[in-house]
Order: sequence, then C-alpha cells, then structure tokens
Amino acid sequence: MDDAHSSPRLYLQLALVSVIWGGTFIAGRLLAGSMPPLLAASLRFTIASLALLGFLAFTRTPLARLDRRQALRLLLLGFCGIFSYNLCFFYGLQQISAARASLIVALNPAMIAMASYLLLKEALPPLKLAGVALCLAGSGLVIIGKNGDALASAHVWRGDLLILGCVASWVTYSVGSRGLSRSLGPLQTVTWSILLGTAMLWAATWAQGAADLAAIARLRPAQW
Repeated sequence: MDDAHSSPRLYLQLALVSVIWGGTFIAGRLLAGSMPPLLAASLRFTIASLALLGFLAFTRTPLARLDRRQALRLLLLGFCGIFSYNLCFFYGLQQISAARASLIVALNPAMIAMASYLLLKEALPPLKLAGVALCLAGSGLVIIGKNGDALASAHVWRGDLLILGCVASWVTYSVGSRGLSRSLGPLQTVTWSILLGTAMLWAATWAQGAADLAAIARLRPAQW
C-alpha cells in the first residue's frame, strides 16, 4: 500500500471493521449453544444477503453479470470465505470462549501479509515483517499456553484447530478476491460471494436436517 492510500480515514475505517468483527465472536458464542451451527450460520448470512441486496436496490446498483471464470472464482470465494469460515467459526465457538477465538483469529492480518508476499509478490518490508513475527508469537503463546497438558491431549485442541480453520479460510478468501475486486468492484465481489456462500450454507443445513424452525422461534431478541 502506498502513501497515497495510507490516509487517517482509511485507518479509521479499518479500526471500525475490527470493532464490528470483534462483536461477532460474542454474538456467535451466544448462538453456539442454542441452535445447530449450520442453522446459525445460515441465518447470519441470510440477514447479510438481504442487507446487501437492500443496499444495492437503494443505490440502484444492479448485480453484475458474470462470465464463467468470474462465477467459478466467486463460488470458490463463497465456499472459503462464507461456508467454510462459518462452519469452523460456529463449531469452534462451541469448544472455546469468544475471547480465545478472537485472539487466534488475530492471526488473519499476519497470515494475509505472508500469503500476499508469497503468492502475489507484494512487498513485505522489515517493519511489516517484524509485525508479522510479533503477531505469530503472540497467537502462538495464546494457543500453546492454554494449559500444561495441552500438548498431550488432542481433544483439547479441537476448538483451536477449528478457529485456525477460520484463519485459513479467510486468508484464502482475502488473497483470492484481489483480482475480482479490481474487475467487478468490492461491493459486487462481496455481494456475490455472500449470496453463493449463503446458498451453500442452506443446502448443507437442509441436507443435515438442521433447518429447525422451532429453534428459530425460540431465539430471544438479544440473539437476533
């Protein structure tokens, strides 16, 4: 990123994203024990899909027409960034606390920087490299320092591994979306990937028999 794009407004926007993202762990933890993970994920992104479609309608922006290559790439993005991420997210939050999960997901920026350097040949200057190393060391301390018997008990790691699956899914989505964001635009890329990922979530929910209307009816206002 060059200096022209490194404005205070951009950093403020990124900070706001972090605040909003942090709230999803608390909300996800509240839902994790009250309904099947697949159903929770499907509802979450149904609401997101409706919000995005409503925004497109409000701004009179039609959905972009896709060619075959774009459609295939968006299917991959929907699978990684929406379907896979949310399976790992909600199942992981059944195993570990929201605070712990958020600290593990803090690996995202470091892993995206490394993947961008290796796959997209983006610059990784010494200061950023030091930040990546610090991030990796901090997350490693969180994971390995869980308790003294963690290394000997595979089941203790289940929640951590699922949340690490979130990291892998989001890195794939972030790096894979770069080209499409340039050709389709960020809004179209996000909207299409969420619509496709939501369809995958609902298909899996119905296939698993987890589309429980009674569980939806039992949701409290705070959970909505």
